[in-house]
Amino acid sequence: MRVTRKRVALALLIAGAALLLWAFLPSKDEPRYEGRKLSEWLADYDANPRTGTAATFAVRQIGTNALPCLVDWISYRIPARTPKFRSILMRIGGKRILPYVEPGVIRSTLAQRGFEILGPEAAPAIPALTNRLNWEWSSIGATESIFIAFNYMGNTGLAPLISVATNEAVPEVLRRMALVRIRSPLMNVDTNANWVVPLLGGLLKDPAAADQAAADLGDLRLDAPVTVPILIACLQDKGALCPANAAESLGHFGKDAASATPALAEALGSNDFYVRRAATNALEIIAPEVLKKDGH
Repeated sequence: MRVTRKRVALALLIAGAALLLWAFLPSKDEPRYEGRKLSEWLADYDANPRTGTAATFAVRQIGTNALPCLVDWISYRIPARTPKFRSILMRIGGKRILPYVEPGVIRSTLAQRGFEILGPEAAPAIPALTNRLNWEWSSIGATESIFIAFNYMGNTGLAPLISVATNEAVPEVLRRMALVRIRSPLMNVDTNANWVVPLLGGLLKDPAAADQAAADLGDLRLDAPVTVPILIACLQDKGALCPANAAESLGHFGKDAASATPALAEALGSNDFYVRRAATNALEIIAPEVLKKDGH
């Protein structure tokens, strides 16, 4: 009886894997370079990015022709029944079966590598990626993958992320996710992104986004003459939602935030431990003499 059950399980495994593999195989229209598919080059790069020079060159040669595939792959949503099905099959076949159980997830990862390689060159995909965004809970994984694609585009990827972050119709969890992605080192933004500062400043009174927006302003360190006053105002606002984050972000500007010294010194007397700690840490960078004078 046990043998029969094993045979049945094995048959189901093979049949299921074959069906899934057939369903998710890259299209025959998938672009190629030197006879190899885009997905094959991306798999090479994903295996070891540090030595993926040939794969990087190949994907860049394919260029924007890769974008239709990358957009489709990165916006893959895991079907509701897949996790349970995966669990059953992996119990039988082990980790080796994963590529056959969730090829869509693997292709989504490869798409991220594609956007990583193309960087700002992938900006023409922004409208298509934005159209793929979905605010259902079941699509959170795909949404975050798309946000990561925006990250790799640098300044050009900032606009769709800030659009999500400032849209009150979007679920809070996804707005906050967008704000976290905005301050990702992957963004590698420069002074051409200064336009984002007032928009982030406008979120400092938004209960759903204030703490993340304050953190963004510090991590991005854009346009100190504009950002520092915004953070000072937040720190001094008695009804502020995130004074500790504002104080911490001021510290990120170093001597460029010298004008915040009085506000930070006043914050040392706050009843909020986190505000006091953040103000102390910021003053250690901006004006350590204030702490020595006050005996902190």
